[in-house]
Amino acid sequence: MRKNVILTIISVLLLSALTGCGAFESKIPALTDEQQDLVVEYATEVLLHYDRLNGDKIRPVKYSVVTDDGNALSEEDYENKLKDDMEAASGLTLPENEIPETTDTSDVVVTDNTEVNEAEVSSYASIADCFGLTGVSIEPAGYEITDFYPQSPAEYFVMNATEGNRLIVLRFKLTNTSGNDIHVDVPYGDVRYKITLNDNTKNALTTLLVNDMGTYSRDLLSGESEEVVLVGEFDSSEADNINSLSLVIKRESGDYSVVFK
Repeated sequence: MRKNVILTIISVLLLSALTGCGAFESKIPALTDEQQDLVVEYATEVLLHYDRLNGDKIRPVKYSVVTDDGNALSEEDYENKLKDDMEAASGLTLPENEIPETTDTSDVVVTDNTEVNEAEVSSYASIADCFGLTGVSIEPAGYEITDFYPQSPAEYFVMNATEGNRLIVLRFKLTNTSGNDIHVDVPYGDVRYKITLNDNTKNALTTLLVNDMGTYSRDLLSGESEEVVLVGEFDSSEADNINSLSLVIKRESGDYSVVFK
């Protein structure tokens, strides 16, 4: 009987993972503390067993599941029953003797190969307009090619190019034009920075630089200016032979393009 309860609850949990909680109008029956502990223990072991990142480190305890008519189910029959229950609830057809694996995307790296269209017309009048900032101006101020940035040894954080690459540092002059002391917060939630060197487009690096434009947040006195930067990393052969260099600031509401060379 105890295993019957476990089978019922595990099936419900797996079904809810596929179809969402809204697919069930009935409530899960109340369990005793002992039954809840058994459900948690067994569910954890099963999930770890089928987690591709877990390998052979942890394997579930072998259980004999007994049906209402007293017949014992083998592990294979038990998994097939789970598969059948999930297919019935979700409308999906799963491969034979296979249940869904858990997926951990924490180490997944997504490469964006979006190309910048040189003929693209900016959606905004300026960089500050693109960021939705008032009372400030942000103007391009050139670029540099270097093996490390910043050059000052007094800085607490210095970026070094990886072997075979060089850093492209895009410079901007940010000025408080409001006539008052203000706090400037550059938005970052939906903003992407695409640097195109010749025909190669890459995302700007995320850095710990205090003047990284992508994470800039500080108080500025009236009329005060500060240099902010965006940093990209490219193969040395490309960085030493620049034919064209541009930046596209991409937001959900539009883009803004800057040509440096």
